[in-house]
Amino acid sequence: MAPAERQSFQLIDTEDSLSFPPNDPFRDHSVDAPADVAIIIGSDIAHGLASISTSGFTAVLLELRSECLGAHVSEDFGREGSNILGFNRFRLGDAPASTLIEIVSQPATTEKAKGAAGAVFEAAGFATVFCKDSPGRIVDCLIRPYFNQALTALDDELADAEQLDRALMLGLGYLRGPVALLTEGGLHDHFRVSQSIYAATGDTAYLPARRAQTGVERKRKGVYP
Repeated sequence: MAPAERQSFQLIDTEDSLSFPPNDPFRDHSVDAPADVAIIIGSDIAHGLASISTSGFTAVLLELRSECLGAHVSEDFGREGSNILGFNRFRLGDAPASTLIEIVSQPATTEKAKGAAGAVFEAAGFATVFCKDSPGRIVDCLIRPYFNQALTALDDELADAEQLDRALMLGLGYLRGPVALLTEGGLHDHFRVSQSIYAATGDTAYLPARRAQTGVERKRKGVYP
């Protein structure tokens, strides 16, 4: 298969981006209009969308946190989709951002837009996966119940933290155990993400475990960790 054509992109920064903070080298490759792709990052996606004409780009990418792409664009009983996609660069709380970009499409998202979205990130050295428009996307949907189960196991005194991690690492070949990962990322971040998915889905697997709830309270009081 021939490599995807390199796509130029215009970065529209509304501040407080989790995917591409101010010193991220990805920002250096942004160009002024015209560009093939618009990438809107930060905490005010609505303002960024209002600042451009989306029809002037092959693809428009909106940085998501735990919310759905549908929170920013219209939905039409399963027929929604255009050249606007969502994305998130996975990071575990306070840990460094990973090289994984999860790209969110809708049922009628154009193939041309999907191709441009993948190409613009892959040209910068990121790995991409595509998923449907679901709260938390792929990684958070899978790991947050796992983290909750590990925290509950600590409460139930199934084993101490070191032994829980050791069992999972040796038994399943994991490089890191859940407690070590939560310690690095921060219980407050796990609470935020898990609570957000629980609020959107009602699935109790995402209801933050007791230790995550106490962790976020300690963070608020300035005594975390």
